[in-house]
Amino acid sequence: MNLKKFGLGLVSAAILAGCSAGGASNGNTVKLGGNFELTGNVAAYGSAMDNAVKLAVEQKKVNY
Repeated sequence: MNLKKFGLGLVSAAILAGCSAGGASNGNTVKLGGNFELTGNVAAYGSAMDNAVKLAVEQKKVNY
């Protein structure tokens, strides 16, 4: 029981630390993250999604 509480506390602390840790950025900065499989059996799907995100960002830069 104590090990479960310790694990839960450790995970909670890690989540809170990740949420509060931020770098200096101005108001025009948007950070995007993606979890795309770029290797392995499903790399074709991940590569296509990665390229799609890059294209969308480039198109947004042109229109902005």
